[in-house]
Amino acid sequence: EDLKRRGPQAYQNARYFCYNPINYQSEFVQFDPTKGKEDLKRRYDVIGDNAQMTKSICMIFIKYTGWVPKECDCTHGMANVTTDSKLSYDPSTHAHGVQHHGATFKTTPEQNQLILEKIRDVDTILYETVKEAFQEQVEELERERGIKLCDKFQD
Repeated sequence: EDLKRRGPQAYQNARYFCYNPINYQSEFVQFDPTKGKEDLKRRYDVIGDNAQMTKSICMIFIKYTGWVPKECDCTHGMANVTTDSKLSYDPSTHAHGVQHHGATFKTTPEQNQLILEKIRDVDTILYETVKEAFQEQVEELERERGIKLCDKFQD
C-alpha cells in the first residue's frame, strides 16, 4: 500500500525488483524535501556526511557508547591524536571488496552534470540538507560535551 502511495514508479520497481537510479538515495530514505532536515533529524540518531567521514565515525561512536575517544577530541589541537587509531577509515580495506571498474562509455563533465541534474534532483536537495543537519548535530554535540571534534585522524 505504501508503494502505491509513493507512485507507480516505486510500485513497479518493487514489483519487478528493478534498479532505478532516479533519486535512489532519496527514495531509499523516503526523503520529503518539504519536511526538510528536521524530519531527518527526528528519524535518525546521527546523520553522517560522507565528505566528513572522521566526524561521522566519531559522532556515531559517541552517540552509541556515551564517551569520547581521544582520536575524536581535537579540543586542544591534533597533538592528542594517535596514528594507530582503531576508529580510522581506510577505503582500501573497508570497501567490502568492491572495486570500481569504470564506465563502459565516455562522457564529458558537462554531460555528466546534465545527467545528474535530470536523475538526481531530489538527491541533490537531500545531500545539501544532510550537510546542514550534520553540521547542526556536530555543533550540538561539541557544545554539550565541551569538545572540538577532529576533522581527520592524524596520519
